[in-house]
Amino acid sequence: MTNGERERVTLIVGGGEFKDWTSIWVQDTWGDAFSQFKFTCAEREGAEAGAWQPLTSERFQPGEKCTILLAGELAITGIILKRQVAYDANDHGVVLQGANIAWEAETSCIVHKDSNFDDRSFLQIATEVLSLTDATVDIQGNISTKPLKRVQVQPGEEVFSFLQRLSRVSKVLVTSNEEGDVLLVGEGGGNGSQGQLEEGKNILKMQCVASIEMDRSEFMTRGQFNGDNKLKWRPASEQEAIKPGRYKGKRPKITPIEQGVDDEEQLKCHCENEAMWADLDHLQATITVQGWQPGGPGEGGEEGGDLWKAGSTVKVKSPMAGLDHELAIQSVTYTQDNQRGSLTTLLCVLPGALNSGPSSGFRRDSPTPTGPAKIHKGPARTGSK
Repeated sequence: MTNGERERVTLIVGGGEFKDWTSIWVQDTWGDAFSQFKFTCAEREGAEAGAWQPLTSERFQPGEKCTILLAGELAITGIILKRQVAYDANDHGVVLQGANIAWEAETSCIVHKDSNFDDRSFLQIATEVLSLTDATVDIQGNISTKPLKRVQVQPGEEVFSFLQRLSRVSKVLVTSNEEGDVLLVGEGGGNGSQGQLEEGKNILKMQCVASIEMDRSEFMTRGQFNGDNKLKWRPASEQEAIKPGRYKGKRPKITPIEQGVDDEEQLKCHCENEAMWADLDHLQATITVQGWQPGGPGEGGEEGGDLWKAGSTVKVKSPMAGLDHELAIQSVTYTQDNQRGSLTTLLCVLPGALNSGPSSGFRRDSPTPTGPAKIHKGPARTGSK
């Protein structure tokens, strides 16, 4: 693949291709409902070399389905949501904005015959809910088949909000992929390793922030079990799971669960989920590299190959930032313009923050969580001892 092909952006709508862009922006974030894009161009279709034609074809209107290729690789199977036109006597411009096609399903309210999904597994519930839309389900990793005893859709609840609420007690991350499928990621899921980034070699620039603002000495999740004949009254209502945190002093966090849980495993899962998301802010490295693929244009990488992907891991070596760690890629932003060329900006975090591997400390003396969440027996505590 030539360097020119590695930097080519193609928008396909209605069988037609358009490549004449002044700037592009495509972003995919692991854990978000859908990826997004924004293209700007001079107002012409460019069907013929040198031709100036208004970009008024119906295929570029909001609601039209589209495909976006970066360096010949699929980046988004999506839909145009907005089309903005601006002009004066000298300049004509068009901006197209949109999202991958999962946007349609994940922002839809659930219309179900009785809104009841009792005694079904997370995967069964997700499959049934998404069958009410035009979405396709994709799965990575292992997802438990254990039934959830009591599950109700709240009035007006959207698909993504509903699945995300259930995911907190099911060890599942809900996101989407480049085909526009709703992607359910269980234990062991993720997009694998994408090599190494090293200061002075393939890192154009970096901003690294280490913070303890979201760190806690322990995470306490409180809720109540769905009572039955064996467990009821106070034993069912006073339940607490505790997970040690990174903070060295006394700074606990209490999170009440808005709905009942079935058992101790769900309570612990919710607690670990809270700790995982707090880890997102413990270390964030924003890294800019040349090109859209590991190796980049002119960097000696293999011809073709995957794009940088959210949900992957990458080894980062930067003595100036104090990094020599495997990090997880939370967000990937592809850009191109006339001034800077083709760039990818990677937001990297601790692997444990994305359920992509074991969490590791930023510094050698940084405290690391000492194990999984545990159930506290007896009445919920009033503070940290």
